[in-house]
Amino acid sequence: MVDSYTATYLPGGSCNTTLQSLIGAGDERLTAELECITLNAGSVVFDDSTPDPHVIFPVDCVLSLRGIMPDGNSSELALVGDDGMVSLNALTGFHPVVSQLHMRWQAMRSGAAWRLPTRTVLDLIDASPAARRAVMANFNRLAWEFIARAQCNRHHRLEEQLCSWLLRFRALAQTDEIACTQQEIADVIGVRRESISDAFGNLRAAGAIGYGRGRLHIVDVQSLAARACCCQRVVDDRLSASIVSPVATKTPDKPTALRRTSE
Repeated sequence: MVDSYTATYLPGGSCNTTLQSLIGAGDERLTAELECITLNAGSVVFDDSTPDPHVIFPVDCVLSLRGIMPDGNSSELALVGDDGMVSLNALTGFHPVVSQLHMRWQAMRSGAAWRLPTRTVLDLIDASPAARRAVMANFNRLAWEFIARAQCNRHHRLEEQLCSWLLRFRALAQTDEIACTQQEIADVIGVRRESISDAFGNLRAAGAIGYGRGRLHIVDVQSLAARACCCQRVVDDRLSASIVSPVATKTPDKPTALRRTSE
């Protein structure tokens, strides 16, 4: 479910790094078309079977890219927060006409996001080299995350993968509380729920996490980091080396005064 809002002022500061860069490369028409929305956890943002007329820039929500197999099994391919942007078909050229693998973006954490019409973003990319660099930096991070996930799934133990995922989600959500069931995390990692339950038990016994009733609490970040694989750090380091610095604006850090509009 998507609720629509209009913003009383424009995003700035730490709102979304990719959007900041596009605003710096754009003009007043870009900011005039921005719309702030809220995304509820579990909602499907984009699906490869439907068009995506907007590009989404998360603020405090966290979005998960899932690969869905014909038998219904799935696993996460990437996780994006206020460090990136989300599209599926129009910007990436991904059109799985006969593919047996289906793709969708869905919200892992409720929160606010900005969106722009896809055509506006495409026009800006065509007109501005700075905008192209900002978008390509975002896709570069996603590409490296795809590579790291593939290697990680092949070579690292489940507990290592789980610890890396928890740390990545914590960094994007900026909270130690994660509202996820064991089945939801099993779907993310692509394993049976029983395997996640065993891994949770080991981490709780080590004092790294606590959990119950669909909510997980990170107790000891250092303990998680010691058990995590290096994959996410590799992705973060690669991003830091190629990221486009956002253009500073004079507007507030986050959209705090929003009023609902009908959609």
